[in-house]
Amino acid sequence: MPEHVRFSANNLLWACSEYESVGDDVAELRRLAAERRAALEGSGRPGPVRVGSCPAVVEGAECGEVLTATADSLRIRCRSCGTGHEIKSFKIDQINGNTAHVTYAFDDAPLLDQEQQPWIREHDTYSRWKYDDC
Repeated sequence: MPEHVRFSANNLLWACSEYESVGDDVAELRRLAAERRAALEGSGRPGPVRVGSCPAVVEGAECGEVLTATADSLRIRCRSCGTGHEIKSFKIDQINGNTAHVTYAFDDAPLLDQEQQPWIREHDTYSRWKYDDC
């Protein structure tokens, strides 16, 4: 990790002037730093997991924005159209180290319901859980 921080610091001026997506990368670095700090302090929260595309119809077309949820919340809200969805059930079917299978269902969006969906934690036990879509 120190070599990545050193690389980022050495290339920050170039990135700010030449790299259009630098803001996204800075936000990701802040998020990662906050997660690591929370993990070290023992106050970490579960990270978001992709649950599917927003099925809301906006101006005659499906929104389609990627929806994410966390294990500590029963509600999700689409960042694009603002439509909210409530999870009516969430169950961890199996967990083994850094892999798990989960089942969940929504009150108003059955297209998002999943059974035995594979989730993984990449790298280590302090990483966020995510849908294993590969």
